[in-house]
Amino acid sequence: MENALSRPKKTLPHVVTALLAKRKELKGLIRLCERRLKTATVELATIEAALKIVRSEIDPGPITLRPLHAAFRSETAKIVLHALRVATSPPTTWQLTEIVMRERGLPLNDHKLCRTMQMRVRACLNHYRGDRGTLKSSRGASGLLIWEIVSAADRFPLIRHENGILPRKIDSAEQPQ
Repeated sequence: MENALSRPKKTLPHVVTALLAKRKELKGLIRLCERRLKTATVELATIEAALKIVRSEIDPGPITLRPLHAAFRSETAKIVLHALRVATSPPTTWQLTEIVMRERGLPLNDHKLCRTMQMRVRACLNHYRGDRGTLKSSRGASGLLIWEIVSAADRFPLIRHENGILPRKIDSAEQPQ
C-alpha cells in the first residue's frame, strides 16, 4: 500500500502557475495603488486647506476626484465579512460600521459620514442576508440587530438517500423569514 506522502505531487501546468503569479502581482499592485490614492487624497485636502488659510481669495479650481469615503469595488463587503469571520460574538450593525470606518481610516467623529457608512454597511448586510443567505440577523440583548455567518450545514441541509447524500429541498414553510 502506497503512502500519500511518497506519491509525487501533481505539478500545475506552466501556464497556470504563470497566471497565478501574475494575479498575485496585480493584486498587490492594486492594494499599493489604493493606499497611495488614499494618502494623496488626504495630502491634497491638507494643501487646499492651507491655501485657504494663507490666501483665501485663491480658488484652486475643482478637482473631480471620488470622495474620500467612496469604496473600491466590494471593499466594504470584504471588510464586513472578514470582521464577522473573526468575531468572538455576533456584532451589531454599528460595531461593524465602526470596524469598516477604522479599517478604511475614516474619522469616527464625522456624524454625517458615520450615517452614510452605516447605510452602506446595512445595504451590504441585507444583500448577504437576503440574496445570498450567507448571513443571518437576530435581536441581541440590547434590542439591536446582531449579525453572524450562516454555517454551510444550515444553508445547504443534506438528506441521506440510497444513492448517497443529496441536498434537501426546503419547504416554503421551513424557509427562514
